[in-house]
Amino acid sequence: MGNLKKEREKHMLQKLNKSSFVETESKSRVKLHKSGKSWVKTTLASFGLIQLFKGSQAEERISEGDVDFVVSKNQLLKGALGIGAVLGGTSLATTAFAAETTSTLPVTSETGVTSEGTDSTVLVASTTTSNTTSVLDQSSASQSVSSSVSMSQSLLNSQAAQSTSEQESLSLSQSTSQSSASQTTNSANVTPTASDSTPVSGTTAVSASTASSTSLAPKVNMLSSRTSLAATGKVNNDLVTVTSSYLKDEVNNDGIVYPLRGETIEYYSKFTVDNAATAGDQFTMTYSPYATPSDFDMANWAPIDITDNSGEVIATGVYDATTKTVTYTFTDYVDKYQNVVASLDAYSYIDRSKVPNATTLTMTYSMGGETTSKVETVKYESPYVQGTSSIESVINELDTTKHTVEQIFYVNPMQYNAYSTYFNVYGYVIEPLTGTMVQQGSNTINSSSIIEVYNAGSGTSLPRSMNITDFSKFTKINPIITYGSDSASVYLGDISNVYVIKVVSSYDPNSTYDIVQSGTMSSYNSLGNYSIVESDNNIVVNSDVSGGTGTEVTYSVGDYVWFDTNKDGLQMNGENPAANVLVTLTYSDGTTKSVYTDASGHYQFNGLFDKETYTISFTPPAGYVLTTSNTGSNDAIDSDGSSVTVTIKAANDMTIDAG
Repeated sequence: MGNLKKEREKHMLQKLNKSSFVETESKSRVKLHKSGKSWVKTTLASFGLIQLFKGSQAEERISEGDVDFVVSKNQLLKGALGIGAVLGGTSLATTAFAAETTSTLPVTSETGVTSEGTDSTVLVASTTTSNTTSVLDQSSASQSVSSSVSMSQSLLNSQAAQSTSEQESLSLSQSTSQSSASQTTNSANVTPTASDSTPVSGTTAVSASTASSTSLAPKVNMLSSRTSLAATGKVNNDLVTVTSSYLKDEVNNDGIVYPLRGETIEYYSKFTVDNAATAGDQFTMTYSPYATPSDFDMANWAPIDITDNSGEVIATGVYDATTKTVTYTFTDYVDKYQNVVASLDAYSYIDRSKVPNATTLTMTYSMGGETTSKVETVKYESPYVQGTSSIESVINELDTTKHTVEQIFYVNPMQYNAYSTYFNVYGYVIEPLTGTMVQQGSNTINSSSIIEVYNAGSGTSLPRSMNITDFSKFTKINPIITYGSDSASVYLGDISNVYVIKVVSSYDPNSTYDIVQSGTMSSYNSLGNYSIVESDNNIVVNSDVSGGTGTEVTYSVGDYVWFDTNKDGLQMNGENPAANVLVTLTYSDGTTKSVYTDASGHYQFNGLFDKETYTISFTPPAGYVLTTSNTGSNDAIDSDGSSVTVTIKAANDMTIDAG
């Protein structure tokens, strides 16, 4: 499906964060262009030609100073879009009054090297004070695009989402998938000959696949009594054969992944569907045990139905969080079409609960029981430090049912001797030196907010993932908390230990402002020098930006195959229709699907889009070849050849014939 279609169906979820930014995206279905100072990227997550997320798209704006991520309020985290954690911050001191900045990263482009058939592009950019993660919307595409919830901290943002599927999350995780039928021959008009033709398609990489047609009875007719089958409840992964696959970390594909920067792991697999598959049959896709489709709000994450470009549902998915497995059930789509070829581009995040600290591990994913692995080194970020003050934060959970957001702060993670220490939290982004508001938020800090303060002790080694759900190992304290206007101040006094502070605030889902929350640590050293550091996290929720509420018009192509008795390439009286001839539609990205002509020799493909280009090819039955093509000037009655490329021009095209 083209960029126009993607534009019409996009939903976006954005995160803002005050620190450096790195963004990645890597498929041919990514559109990147410059607008003023900003690079704008649009992504359609899809299963091959099968749109896993029904055309959802995420948009990231990479600009100087901040990064925006947007997702539909109405669809927030209601699907395969993952959400990611973004952490950012600045540090200021009276002796310097200079905001601490991050390093600049070069723009690079790399291709995957884990297996054959990879073709991806990575974009890396940076800013001095802003960090974000983009998100895909489940209602149309997932943190990215399968899209997943991963919070990006400091420099990097990936996404997308971020999967050919419809995802909703706060960090761009994209799952891309497509369905297609393999092309088999290059001839299209039918005339007797002494030779037999057996169509075969095969590809190599992870495994090879051969599809052959031994009967020309239309599959839709042969299986008409089975097209309404219910799910069998049994998985048969033998119906899916992986022909190529790879794994890559999305920023530099360097074997290093930064979870708090929102960096994703991309799992790509291309696979064929056996023609024996019928409605109700099932197959599985499994994530690595160290990965998660979304960093938080997994209760609202679910895979979206796999559809093709015309909107027909190919398979529906159910996610099992215990095994991290998606079980897909075929619909009667596989009863109507043969030689289906699909590709899944699934984006996921490091499961911060399973990987609490920096380490090196093997990530293993599978499609249809066939595994793909890659060794990855996981690295986490360092705190923001100035003088005796240090801080870092991450959004640990987002509850879209209760409309609450949970933020975790590490205060004094450097465990310096800090005097007259204050921790302040705000329902907006604050400029720490002047105390002025930089950005208003839709959430509110007041006496109804939950602020829990824990003394984590001296020499404590906290998880660098900042994923804390069990606070029982810390000492809960009850410091003096003073509430202000959309803010709260916690006096910690003279400290040398690290403190873990959990803040849960409510947000207004109908507000025009973004979800944003920031915190500061201020203190004095033994010489009386003052320092302050700030960390903020921002989640942006916007309405749909598709610009319309109507249904997009689609078109059809097709028509007639006949036995050209006199071999003149023209339809004449007395010449009979050719039933059961295989006709294949190839989309612009190379994915395909096939049908057989009916008893009257006719065929038709529906759900095609204006200005999109398609290829129609014909496979003659054994003992026949195609006759003369493009004879005369009447395109309605001539034979058009073995392969015809057609561009839709706001009308159906029912003139593509073969004799």
